[in-house]
Amino acid sequence: DQPHESRPQPLSPGPEGSRGFISAVGTITRTLASSLTAPLLPSPQELDAVLQEIFTPESAASPPTSPSSQSSERADSRQLAKAYPFKAAPPGTLVSTLGLSLLTLPSLAAIALLWVEFVKEVRWYWEHTSPLPRVPLGQGAVGAPPQEGDGASAVDLDACLIYQKLQMLNYCIYRKEKERGRDTGKTPKQASDSASEDEANGWSDDDIYFSDDESSKNETPSSSHTTARSPVGDAPSSEPQQLTGQKLLYCEKPLVVPETQDPGPLTEDMIAEQQEVLSKLGTNAEAAAIRARMQTVSLSSDMQAFKAANPGCVLEDFVRWHSPRDWDTDDHMDEADEEEDQAAVAERAGRARGEGSGREGTLSRRMRTPGNLWRETWQQAPAAPAVDQEPIFRCTREAEKVLHYLEALAPLDLVHQLASVALVAIGEGFAQTARDISPQATPLVSVSECVTLFHEAVNQSWPEGCNVDDDAQAIFEPILQAAAPMEVMISRAVSLVHKLPQHHELVTALLSSDSNHEVAINSEAERSMVSSLFSGKRDELPDAHAREFLVRTWGPRPFATSAPVPSRMYALLTPSEFKVAMALGTDDCI
Repeated sequence: DQPHESRPQPLSPGPEGSRGFISAVGTITRTLASSLTAPLLPSPQELDAVLQEIFTPESAASPPTSPSSQSSERADSRQLAKAYPFKAAPPGTLVSTLGLSLLTLPSLAAIALLWVEFVKEVRWYWEHTSPLPRVPLGQGAVGAPPQEGDGASAVDLDACLIYQKLQMLNYCIYRKEKERGRDTGKTPKQASDSASEDEANGWSDDDIYFSDDESSKNETPSSSHTTARSPVGDAPSSEPQQLTGQKLLYCEKPLVVPETQDPGPLTEDMIAEQQEVLSKLGTNAEAAAIRARMQTVSLSSDMQAFKAANPGCVLEDFVRWHSPRDWDTDDHMDEADEEEDQAAVAERAGRARGEGSGREGTLSRRMRTPGNLWRETWQQAPAAPAVDQEPIFRCTREAEKVLHYLEALAPLDLVHQLASVALVAIGEGFAQTARDISPQATPLVSVSECVTLFHEAVNQSWPEGCNVDDDAQAIFEPILQAAAPMEVMISRAVSLVHKLPQHHELVTALLSSDSNHEVAINSEAERSMVSSLFSGKRDELPDAHAREFLVRTWGPRPFATSAPVPSRMYALLTPSEFKVAMALGTDDCI
């Protein structure tokens, strides 16, 4: 069951004391939503329906297709998304659906209200350890399970920052699932199911409160540790893995692959922040030492774990496992390289080097350089298994950073990112429509041309050096104006293919001709089909989405002796709303 359906309330409650954009816009829009003077805001029922569509899981979001066609379409979609001059989100993902949903809203206030509720919904998924639907890690397929060794590549840096942040949050959720499963001896799936049962019995993680400092301290090191190259869904193996056919250089023990920490992914703003910090350190010796320490955190952690798993090992053993390209089996030390630094000699401690079992070879030249950073890091790294080390990646802290970013996102930045996402989704919609009707009407070249023309319109209209400070309307309005006739063309093509199946030449002629020109019907089959459209039996119309009433009249107002003036009343009835608008004329002549 989806979290959206298990709650008594249509929308999940958000955190108290939200700041920034969420605090300001949330209060205003909720006040307006309860007022009858705000007709451009969606009703709670409409808003809940939009959220349910956005958070629809992959299994219900798209019909089943063959794996080969699914892979081909996914590759085409990603290639199309990368061809635009801006970053967006892969088609079919959660953010892509969000961008398309914004196009159905009537005002900026409605967009702000949807964003407020969207962020609250995202927080609900984090607090209940439920992965966000259709937010795959890295550049994987939608619905593909994450691989635990892929933490560093869990974020797609080719996508927009909102999508990167949601990928980071999903990675934190998977890590949180793993922590819960490791503590209970269950797999993350079993732990998640068990948590759902606890909540059904009245127990929830929300019953326990930690302050910001306490949550950071109570996050155990095991929450950030991963078994090298093992899937997230698997329970950690109790048997240590050994590197096949490899033994330590100076003792007859197998080379054991240690359990190491996954450093976790980085979003583009985190990378820029790190680069800025490194650039501000300066160039003196102390700055160089700090810079080296910052850049070797993960390497030092791996070295500590390796030493703990392989007593009596040396740096060469670690290099053979961690960086095989720096273990040269063909290179031989010459006289200039025989003078090794004292640290390497001391580490060997007069022990004789064994033979066979992968021991043949030597360190690469860069590793043999005196004062090498790897050698210095190796000397400073104590032996410590991963479970006893300080965590490199804290999923709770990083998840709260993601949620803070979403809550405090500037409105202009939000519009730029989601409008870019919507443009890519529109282009993918055009391309998907072209693929859907191609098997039925292969000669429809005009439809394929629309996809190319839309892409060219975006590239030509998008200004160079565009940033979030630029006028969004000036950027997107020319693009949307260029997309309007293409949408009309594709809609006509879909309608004609449905009404005139198997008559490809006639459909092509109708699409290629101007609306003021006639198209000749050349065959009896075409004549019979066209005739049936106007005189034959048609399918019953679907149920109406809304009912509209329009009343016009002429009458004297405001007095019976006044001149007749026009008046108009309009009424709209839908399952969720009822609107009435009146325009009354008045005779002002006395």
